[in-house]
Amino acid sequence: MRRSLKELVAMGAGIVSLGVAVYFYLIAVGLMASGLVATSLLSALIGFTLTAASLQFVRIAIVARSLEDEGR
Repeated sequence: MRRSLKELVAMGAGIVSLGVAVYFYLIAVGLMASGLVATSLLSALIGFTLTAASLQFVRIAIVARSLEDEGR
């Protein structure tokens, strides 16, 4: 099974954005420990947004794969 370029790009973008989201979650915890609550909440919000984006990228990859398999 050969994967299409669109599928690989979407899956790669999903994995990268998930890694960045985890990084922002860790920053949020560190900022919360320092007492910077507002900055911590903003960092956590960015992490949640990136998590949603990564799930969308993975969903796009799955849809592209199913459409490609359907066309065969």
